[in-house]
Amino acid sequence: MIPLLLIGARLINGTGAPPRLVDIRIEDQQIAAIGVDLPVAGARVIDLNGATVVPGLIDSHVHVAEIPGGVFRSDGEELTRTLREHHLRAFLAAGVTTVLDCASNPAVRAQVRRFEGGPEVLWLGDPIGPAGGYPEQVIPSVDGLSSLAEIEALLDQAVEEGHTGVKVTVESGFGKKPVWPLFTEEQLDGIRQGAAARGLDIYVHAMDPSAYRTAERLQPHAFVHAPTTHQRGLPEWVAALPDPPVVISTINIPDATLRPYRAEDPLLAWFAHPVELESIRDPKINRLSRHFLAGQAAPAIPLWMVDLPGAARAMARRDLRKAKRALRKLHEAGVEIVLGTDSPCWPAFHAQIPGYATLRELELLAEAGLSPEEVLLSATRDAARLLGRDDRGTLEVGKQADLVVLEADPLVSSTAYRSARFVMRAGELRTPEQWLHPDGR
Repeated sequence: MIPLLLIGARLINGTGAPPRLVDIRIEDQQIAAIGVDLPVAGARVIDLNGATVVPGLIDSHVHVAEIPGGVFRSDGEELTRTLREHHLRAFLAAGVTTVLDCASNPAVRAQVRRFEGGPEVLWLGDPIGPAGGYPEQVIPSVDGLSSLAEIEALLDQAVEEGHTGVKVTVESGFGKKPVWPLFTEEQLDGIRQGAAARGLDIYVHAMDPSAYRTAERLQPHAFVHAPTTHQRGLPEWVAALPDPPVVISTINIPDATLRPYRAEDPLLAWFAHPVELESIRDPKINRLSRHFLAGQAAPAIPLWMVDLPGAARAMARRDLRKAKRALRKLHEAGVEIVLGTDSPCWPAFHAQIPGYATLRELELLAEAGLSPEEVLLSATRDAARLLGRDDRGTLEVGKQADLVVLEADPLVSSTAYRSARFVMRAGELRTPEQWLHPDGR
């Protein structure tokens, strides 16, 4: 492959160093040289004219198996496959070159590994949850575990398939009243010891303070969600743990419930597949989605109440304010925050569109109180460190050539990530349009 030379690049390399104007030479999918006035002989040259170059983004919580709105449609196997591949291309179009899938299944993993044109996907594999609890109650394909032998078998499977870790659920329900069983202390100890013996990191699914505290027994590597509500002392408690875990943000989840009211956002329309966009604009599907989500999060509220004019929008805005406030408290307490979206999330979140969700998460992190540089690092250097991938996350000689070329300055505003001119994945440079629509349509 002919070497590629990007000249006139305003480089923000993701190490925390200040921007500088340089040339970047790409060879064999890696960064071969960074400097001033690099030789151009034998290279394909692209003049960036001072555009900003940042590391490829990393979304540390996705679910490539899920299809937004699929539960309300009859997509069929072929359309489901088409939509999943569209989502993979959408990640790259948004500048996301690596993702961590936090729960999938063997069939989906096989499809993704055959597909070319998406980000590199790292896996946690099948989630570990108790029999009769979450996620068995909400994901039909997942079986809960009731014995240490079953837990050991799933941990062995994670090692055999090369997963970076395992996700363990400690949720008793999303409302105030517990409705799902939890693992026993003996089972939690078995998971912790079994994962440690196999070199697997533990990622915990917990979204409220009580679940966070239950998870302490697991000594988690990371929480895959920030808490959706803040209680006094929780951020300080997390920060004071002997080995404080990283918290993956996912605060765009409540924001996703507001997206049907912003259905004319040109960027949302650009990222969404036409089938998905039609669902976002469909009043019947909007109503079904509201009812499903209300039934999970607030089962005591009569469904007719969420159909009152403005009621669902007001609740979503309230939930988003709470989520941002909780994340801000964690951040102020010194907890490391890494970007993750949970997209496409549950199929009932019919407006949780991959690619668009990542760009919104970047903006929401800024609204929650992270500085522009902290927002960038949460999606690059810090995310790579969380995933144990020292070959990416920063733009340095020898690193994998994953990068994004931006027209605007991300150190001024987090909306700059909407201005991508080029995205490079493992040395291959395309425009966002070319990544999303490689056939030119």
